[in-house]
Amino acid sequence: KIFILPVLKSSHSVKAGAPMSFIKKGRNVERLDAVSVPIGILDEAKFAYAKSKLEENNWLVMVSDGVLAAGDAWIMECIEGWNENSPQTLAETIVEKAQVHRTDGHDDDITVVAIQLRLPSIDL
Repeated sequence: KIFILPVLKSSHSVKAGAPMSFIKKGRNVERLDAVSVPIGILDEAKFAYAKSKLEENNWLVMVSDGVLAAGDAWIMECIEGWNENSPQTLAETIVEKAQVHRTDGHDDDITVVAIQLRLPSIDL
């Protein structure tokens, strides 16, 4: 799960077996990776925690492990070069590229969620 707190402008990531996520700040992309074992593997669930500062127009991209089957370098490049304002189009682009990059022969799911942080405007 990812909790975004716009008032605090921070992202808190609590993960249990989920693959890495990515945060785009301007043209820079950082990996949000917190290593953890999937729930149900061990008797006690242990969660990994990561925190990152967010600002308006930053992007958060979360992917399933099927997207990462061919590594993450191509995803980093795709997100770094992204200059449109459509989270939907970014997610669809990553899914299409993941299908092309996929060479492991597995039929794992390919899921992408892209979010652009925008603060609400208030009319007075």
